[in-house]
Amino acid sequence: MSGSVLEDAEVGNSLVMREVIRKNEDGQYLVVTSVSKEEEPRTVTCRGEKVPIKVVTVEDGSGKAKVSLWRDNSTTEARPGDNVTITDVVLNIYNNTTTLNTTAKSEVVPCEAPTEKRLCHVEAIGCEGGEAELFLWDGSSVKVPAELLQQALSQDGESVDIEMATVKGPIKLSVTSKGREVTSITKE
Repeated sequence: MSGSVLEDAEVGNSLVMREVIRKNEDGQYLVVTSVSKEEEPRTVTCRGEKVPIKVVTVEDGSGKAKVSLWRDNSTTEARPGDNVTITDVVLNIYNNTTTLNTTAKSEVVPCEAPTEKRLCHVEAIGCEGGEAELFLWDGSSVKVPAELLQQALSQDGESVDIEMATVKGPIKLSVTSKGREVTSITKE
């Protein structure tokens, strides 16, 4: 049984890859994201023909998904840590797993890391070394540099104990990142 193609409304509300799945001017889906894992290329039989395929895992601030790079795209030099734009992808969901597949018109090209801005409803904060972990209301967490968090929480030049910032209740922080690097944090 094959997966069903996601409708526009589902893509916008998807819990997986919601930050980077977009439609271009031709109405085709494209993904601007970072490769986090690469599997070895292999050959599969498709409609009686041997076809090359390479599967990479891509991720953003909202989750990760596997992308099957078919035929010519299987030779793409997309490696973990690379930022890529993948055009003309088909989105599928099967067993609550989002997958993406390239088509004959797809292109995989290197690009700059996308800038993402995420509003975080923080219920608790843990600190270890130079890193702080924000525990969010939805059960997820975000790791950020403790120094940037300290700057965002400081009031009138006075330092705030980071781990005590949520004692009086949840706080809202806007976290901006470029690729995997957090570039700024502001208190909302």
